[in-house]
Amino acid sequence: MPKCSSCDSWFDWDEYNKGCPFCGSYYESDTGNYNFNNESRVIDRTSRYEVLKRQKWRCNFCNTMLKWDKNSNWEGETAHIDHIHPYTKRDSYINGVAKINELENLQALCPKCNLGKGKKEVN
Repeated sequence: MPKCSSCDSWFDWDEYNKGCPFCGSYYESDTGNYNFNNESRVIDRTSRYEVLKRQKWRCNFCNTMLKWDKNSNWEGETAHIDHIHPYTKRDSYINGVAKINELENLQALCPKCNLGKGKKEVN
């Protein structure tokens, strides 16, 4: 299972062979560069913090302690900020495509729970 060089998330390459499902970056084998062309999928730092704070830095499914990133000075799993209504199904989001990244549609999950959830709508 490969790890994204951009956001440090693990993902199933067979399922997401077009790039990282968490940050939208993808690898160009001919140039050796990562591209970040899917900016609308990226959750900004303020929203990330608000989601983690709202959940008291715990996974919304299993209650595991979360941390900001792999360089954080405390114990815990690196947080994944997940779309409750999957980003891949954004065209059917009840509040409209433009609001797919609103706080009400975001939750913090540990990597294991997020990868287990996949593209399902579960909260």
